[in-house]
Amino acid sequence: MPFDFDEEMYQRLEALVEDSGSASKAEVVRRALRLYEWLLKKADEDRSIIVTSSDGAKTEGPYNLDLLVR
Repeated sequence: MPFDFDEEMYQRLEALVEDSGSASKAEVVRRALRLYEWLLKKADEDRSIIVTSSDGAKTEGPYNLDLLVR
């Protein structure tokens, strides 16, 4: 199933292939879909997102999750 990406999105997808060590653009898209599904599920469960830095410091939102709105 081909996707119609503009040049910027195509370059971002190619960069994600390289940065993630994925074997293909399709693998990046599959991984992104799994992550998006997981985030939607957690948002539906009224969960929080906590970001932990390499030094162990934790930051809890609020994060703008408007992209998750169905």
